[in-house]
Amino acid sequence: MTHLTKEERRKYTEQFLNVDKDGNGWLDMSELGKMLLSEGFDIPFSKLENLFKQMDTDGNGRITLDEFLAQMPHVTTETERRQANLTSAFKEVDEDGDGYITPNEMKKAFKLTGMNLSLQVMQLTSSTSQSEKIEMAEFLKIFKNLFSYK
Repeated sequence: MTHLTKEERRKYTEQFLNVDKDGNGWLDMSELGKMLLSEGFDIPFSKLENLFKQMDTDGNGRITLDEFLAQMPHVTTETERRQANLTSAFKEVDEDGDGYITPNEMKKAFKLTGMNLSLQVMQLTSSTSQSEKIEMAEFLKIFKNLFSYK
């Protein structure tokens, strides 16, 4: 098993238990897909299918907690993790759920990701009128441009 910190082990175990709604001790492909979607990963079915096969190391059609803990650190690329983190932060600050945030909410979203706001972000958000709305695609584009995110 890949070495996990206590915090990573706790986080991944919590994710697993939250998705294993029937409490049978394993995840099927549907449960894995729901978990990834709730974490901000919107992946095509073919990629989900490949990921499931990769994580189901004994090939029995079920992902146990041990398999899950061993594979989760390898599941996503850093870029995918960043995008999922930003997507989750965007959704959290989009209080009315309309798919748009204000520049002040954008600042909150960046803070939720744990990143330090750069001078560029501060200038961008302060130069944008508070009545202007930023949609998620634009938010992710701003992040990509400011932080050389691919």
